[in-house]
Amino acid sequence: MTPRLFEYTRISYTTDILIQLEQISYLASALPRLPAEPVRFAYRLDGKRHEAELERGGSLAMSLTAKQLRELRPEPLAGSVGVASFYLAPFQPEEAVTDPDISISRRFELATEPGNVYHDDSLVRIVIDWTLGPQALDGCYQVTDILPSGLKPITRLAAWRMDGSAEIGQNGVVPYQVEGQRVSFCAGKGATQLPIVYYARVIGKGEYTAEAATIQSMRSADSFNLTAADHVQIR
Repeated sequence: MTPRLFEYTRISYTTDILIQLEQISYLASALPRLPAEPVRFAYRLDGKRHEAELERGGSLAMSLTAKQLRELRPEPLAGSVGVASFYLAPFQPEEAVTDPDISISRRFELATEPGNVYHDDSLVRIVIDWTLGPQALDGCYQVTDILPSGLKPITRLAAWRMDGSAEIGQNGVVPYQVEGQRVSFCAGKGATQLPIVYYARVIGKGEYTAEAATIQSMRSADSFNLTAADHVQIR
């Protein structure tokens, strides 16, 4: 078993065979072969050259400005060392690379009245349809929606009723995480891929842009797709 094949078995679930013994056999053979010697490397930062040494399993973390990151020049001296950078940047939907094996769409609906005009007392139903194809990775996919500032997500569904009798909790889904206007759900592969339905209440008049909703594998950032942005008007 090669390292890539082992990684595939780790992130893909089997349905008819057990492979734990094969995985253990690979680890028992591979782990002793990993290098145990320290690694040495140098890097140039702010015009100065620095050298560092790391023991097996060690790491060095640095907090840099954007200019320092662009000018950072790592240099391996002994052993094999990897470099990873993490930073925040504005999201550009038009530049996103999407996965054809997953899809997502979103629509806004009035929950308690006909038409498509939102008012101060409107209850809004948000429906997110998603599909994971046969080649999509196993595991949880995070579905994230960012409500426009004129809407607020409802998390206590049982306290709200649609027509005086039916609770919206009967056909609504509670997000596992709410951070301000950002709501997140977990979706997974299976025979039944039901839409995610949740509710929001109107909190302010105006015209708003609803940013794209996204779906992304928790195992691979490359397995990603998104909806188009929407325009929401509240009178």
